[in-house]
Amino acid sequence: MSETAITSIEPRSAPVGASIQVSGTISTQDGEYAIHWDTTESKPIVTGKAKGQEVRQTVTVPSAVGGQHQIFLVDVAEKASASSALTVLAKTELALVTGSVGTKVPITGANFPAGVVSIQYDGEKVAEANANDKGTFRSSFTVPHSAAGQHKVTTDPPSREHVFSVTPSLVASPTSGTVRQDVKLEGSGFPAARKVSVRYDGSEVAAPTADAKGSFQASFAVPASTDGE
Repeated sequence: MSETAITSIEPRSAPVGASIQVSGTISTQDGEYAIHWDTTESKPIVTGKAKGQEVRQTVTVPSAVGGQHQIFLVDVAEKASASSALTVLAKTELALVTGSVGTKVPITGANFPAGVVSIQYDGEKVAEANANDKGTFRSSFTVPHSAAGQHKVTTDPPSREHVFSVTPSLVASPTSGTVRQDVKLEGSGFPAARKVSVRYDGSEVAAPTADAKGSFQASFAVPASTDGE
């Protein structure tokens, strides 16, 4: 005879409103079961009838702060219960999902525990925010030196992962001058460890190699050319 047990929850982490699959068994053959959130004293979030002793139930994650919560499976007839943990992912939104190194990216959050939220870019902390007693915050971070392509934006406590795409940026100084004048270049957001061909009116004037974070510095002397851009 099977005991009341939760055998799996898929996925093990999900945001509020997402669907998860709870699988398990109850003791009572073809018996009624109830699934509760955080405590068996709460109102069931779903009820059903086992197929034999097997339970497979889709559950919608209710409104809750981010972090670990308990899901209880209760055999109604036997009043036996079992529980298993689910991590509720808080909600975040980025105002921008693409930009160059140095871009300021606004970020908002909801369903967080009240307190400090660490904002991370490829696993490194780039900003902190304070979630209020309603679990919300508004903050921003500056895109750090990083190579062209996709990068992960996450938080601690955990929330849904976002992807931010870095685009190349090139700054020249000065931006006007005379023939043979030295021009300094600063590049960021280029492919890592790759040669960059810098061209002036179609002719290569510098060929620096970007570092591991896609940045480089270079210079060239303005070649003979006519007035204008």
